[in-house]
Amino acid sequence: AKGARRPAQQADPYAGHPRVRSSGNPDTAKVIAVGEMPGETEIEQGEAFVGEAGQLLRRAIREETGLDSDREVYYSNVIPYRIAELQTDAQKIQAGKQCVGHLLNEMAAMPGLPVIGVGGIALTVLTGEKGITGERGILRRLPDKRTFFPVVHSAHILRADAETRPGLERTFRQD
Repeated sequence: AKGARRPAQQADPYAGHPRVRSSGNPDTAKVIAVGEMPGETEIEQGEAFVGEAGQLLRRAIREETGLDSDREVYYSNVIPYRIAELQTDAQKIQAGKQCVGHLLNEMAAMPGLPVIGVGGIALTVLTGEKGITGERGILRRLPDKRTFFPVVHSAHILRADAETRPGLERTFRQD
């Protein structure tokens, strides 16, 4: 309507930080994998899920589901920036809630595709639930009715000690 006010757009509080683009082809994707925020390798290459943790996730998807993890999976993060000063989960969740609009716009272009939530930050930002350990492997519905499947973050597996890592990876792959 004439004279109607449009909502003010908020300035992006993280615009000065290095940003990473999502990776994958929305036209061929059959699933969306959503993580927390990019790591060092992602910043260097400018693309999501290309570092060691991303490679572990891609390999597990390929070997456990048979999906072509390069053509049939779209990779993104709730926070598209590398923000070193975010140290606590609470800080990351707050930033994720401020940044998630970019992800929701990407997801809207791929209606109905299921989402793999990689790690606790993605779980909390997208569903409001906390505690990936207790929530991993439990199917949920997002507000847009698509299926959401949370898994432990692949980076968590890489940080585990040599004794714990094989069991974590086995559980990760079973999920």
